[in-house]
Amino acid sequence: GGAPGQGAGLAALAARRVAEVAIPVELPPFHEGVLVGELLRAARDADLQRVVIATGPAGERRGLVDLAVVEALGEAERGWTRAVDAMVPFASVGPAALVSDAAEALARSGLPQLPIVAEGRVIGWIGERELVAALRRG
Repeated sequence: GGAPGQGAGLAALAARRVAEVAIPVELPPFHEGVLVGELLRAARDADLQRVVIATGPAGERRGLVDLAVVEALGEAERGWTRAVDAMVPFASVGPAALVSDAAEALARSGLPQLPIVAEGRVIGWIGERELVAALRRG
């Protein structure tokens, strides 16, 4: 099934580096103690980034928070739920990782996006939406 050449497009995409299809960083890391309401206010400025990094007391990366999960909370819950309550373990991919590796890492994490970390700093984000967009562009 599918259009002719679609399989070839998938194979070519799978072999690309994640840095080529990444989106820029739009949101900074947040301390794991912040209320999720604050996260959502900050996230209004982001067009593409849908996950944020939660950091510990020394600025170390502790986990990732899916904004869609906290958006699903009621107003009252947003008032007392903190990033640490909503986060999942930190995961990332390197800039030289293949798109196929990123797809596997995304599936394992259950998140819509993962940070791309190069030499200790986050240089972008990669997610299913970005992979689909790259596939459409060919």
